[in-house]
Amino acid sequence: MASLNATSFAGHTDWRLPTVRELHTLLRRGPAPLVDPIFDDGCVAACTVTTCSCTSSSVFDEDTWSSTVFPFNPNASWTVDFRTLGPDAGVAGELGSDVNHVRAIRGP
Repeated sequence: MASLNATSFAGHTDWRLPTVRELHTLLRRGPAPLVDPIFDDGCVAACTVTTCSCTSSSVFDEDTWSSTVFPFNPNASWTVDFRTLGPDAGVAGELGSDVNHVRAIRGP
């Protein structure tokens, strides 16, 4: 997030990782990816990261980081797997050295 904020990505400097609860608000029930369609606004080839919100199933082949620290290991954080249905929606604790995706959000 430091890189996004340092470069004023999309004209803003308040980018951050969502909490695990905030990531859950993006979920919907149905086929993968399990991201609510409101976050996919008809992306086309001309779209850029500042003009469109695109959700590709390949983007969610890995878990997505949250800012919520895993309580059993201070070197780990909660992640959400948007390919998994169920009450926990693929929530897991993973070490910070693992490679996963991020979904930057803005605000306090």
